[in-house]
Amino acid sequence: MVGTAARDEIVGARQRLAAELRETPSYFAYPYGGPEHMLEENRALVREAGHRCCLSAHGGVVTPETSAFAVPRIPLSPWFLTPYQFGFEAIQAA
Repeated sequence: MVGTAARDEIVGARQRLAAELRETPSYFAYPYGGPEHMLEENRALVREAGHRCCLSAHGGVVTPETSAFAVPRIPLSPWFLTPYQFGFEAIQAA
C-alpha cells in the first residue's frame, strides 16, 4: 500500500492511538511487515508521522547498521518448542 491510502492508515492510526491512550505512540509496527510492505515511501510516511522507528514482521536480527525505520524481528510462535530452538533460529538469521 502506498500513496494516500498508506498515509491515511499510518497517520490515522497514530492519531487514533494517541486519542485512545492519551499518549502519542513513538513506534510503528507494519501490520503485514514483510519486505514487500516496507517500501521506502511507507518508511518516509512513518518518519513524517513522527514515529521514532518501525518494526517489521519478517525474520532477521538488529545490527549496528540497521535502520531505525526497518527493524527486523524473529516472530515467536508455538513452532519454537524450546529456548534453544529459538536461539538456533536467531543465529541462522544473523
